[in-house]
Amino acid sequence: MDSFGVNTTVDIPADYLDFLRDLDYHFEVDGYILVHAGLNFHLFDPLQDQRDLLVIRHWYEAIRYDWLGERIILHGHTPMSRQGVEAQFALLETARYLDLDTGCVYAGDARLEKAGLGYLSAFDMSNRRLFFQENVEVKD
Repeated sequence: MDSFGVNTTVDIPADYLDFLRDLDYHFEVDGYILVHAGLNFHLFDPLQDQRDLLVIRHWYEAIRYDWLGERIILHGHTPMSRQGVEAQFALLETARYLDLDTGCVYAGDARLEKAGLGYLSAFDMSNRRLFFQENVEVKD
């Protein structure tokens, strides 16, 4: 809402809201499942609950690898230090998930930056390479 200079979602132009409403809740491509937050493996079909795909946290312990197969889950929603993401990346072949949220929005908060947040993360799925860019935006 800050980007639009509005206080409520009803003031966001309809074209933008329509675009967001039309987005898929998850996407599968080339052996990857791309999702905002994660999957609820307590459900028969972990992709069925749209709310969980957007907000779930702390789901790694419940992964059903028989359902997941060789796919890898790429997600965000839960900020993790750069070091934490690098540790997950080192175990990618066996753990089969990677949290790409390194708290880019927390740049400018010295306490959180010291905790390893404040980066934009990117993952090259074709070459399995991980990239980080420190947030260089000046905060007001």
